[in-house]
Amino acid sequence: MRILKYLLLLMFLFLIGLTVFVTTQKGEYDIVRSKIIAKPKATIYNYVVDYRNWETFGTWMQDYPGIQFHYSNNSNVKDGFVTWKNNDEIGYANTLNSKENDSISQKIVWHEMNSTISWTLKDTLGKTKISIRTKGKIDLKMKIYSFFHGGITSIIGDYIDKNLLALDRTLNYELNSYKIRVNGVVALPKKYYIGQTIHCYDDKVLKNIKIMIPNLIHFFNKNKLTAVGKPFVQYNEENGENKTSNITVSMAVRDSVNISEGSDMTSGKIETMSALKVTLIGDYSHLKAAKKKALDYINRNELRPDLNLKTFEVYSKTIQDVKNPSQWVTEIYIPLLPKREPVSTYTTPKDSIQ
Repeated sequence: MRILKYLLLLMFLFLIGLTVFVTTQKGEYDIVRSKIIAKPKATIYNYVVDYRNWETFGTWMQDYPGIQFHYSNNSNVKDGFVTWKNNDEIGYANTLNSKENDSISQKIVWHEMNSTISWTLKDTLGKTKISIRTKGKIDLKMKIYSFFHGGITSIIGDYIDKNLLALDRTLNYELNSYKIRVNGVVALPKKYYIGQTIHCYDDKVLKNIKIMIPNLIHFFNKNKLTAVGKPFVQYNEENGENKTSNITVSMAVRDSVNISEGSDMTSGKIETMSALKVTLIGDYSHLKAAKKKALDYINRNELRPDLNLKTFEVYSKTIQDVKNPSQWVTEIYIPLLPKREPVSTYTTPKDSIQ
């Protein structure tokens, strides 16, 4: 009996000592992990900065199969944010600052923990070294949990390593997997549209499109307008020498709409036309290859582009519909002039007969 009392006393003292040890552990952490990925800095930056893409490589999300996300209109710029909910737990992340193709700084609140995450991109022998640094504090509950699971550095460090590995796999598969299909010549009906126009360098076109489409959708919702079909982009002018483009990001409406004076939105009409349709299934980075295939088809079949009408792209399946870039669908339409019919016989006009 006396031995049992001693054992219970020792166990009690051990628990007290363990509790004191755990609670007095350092409550702050500063963890850095890095990985070299065989992609340009711009590609990685544009993918990581958009919170909507996190669902494709965020391995921690797999631990919460019922998790739900809500994104800001522009989730890929400064002050963009994402919130998520899992049962009664709510998480939040927002972008504090970003330097294009170089670094991103974000704040995350999750499990009653506040932390910051910094992404840094460096060129290295034709590849990119991406480093993730996270800093924050842990509460008593997390101190106890981390003590029995190898420490907070091990827990968070493992998550970062897994995310970097998943990011590498995602970029290599999702961005490289694509298909281009030439659908042939199609007849397009007349349609009215509302859009927003911008003039920018060619390498900024896709970035601006990703920002402008949510703005356009917000404009439609705010003004209770009904869109007909998916967003599309009209190429008003392309200057190959200066590498600039003038584009209008648009959404079709059923009838003509008058826009208030002073608005940055415009309204217009696309006339009935005949056009070559080409479909890209995959990331937007392959649009140039799709357009080249379209031009090759035009030249091979002796078709004539109508330069008085605008080439446009319809974003029929985007990140709003499916997270994986390999499954995005973009339809390209190049306006055509009527095809010349070959002349088999020649008839002398009646007026020329004497």
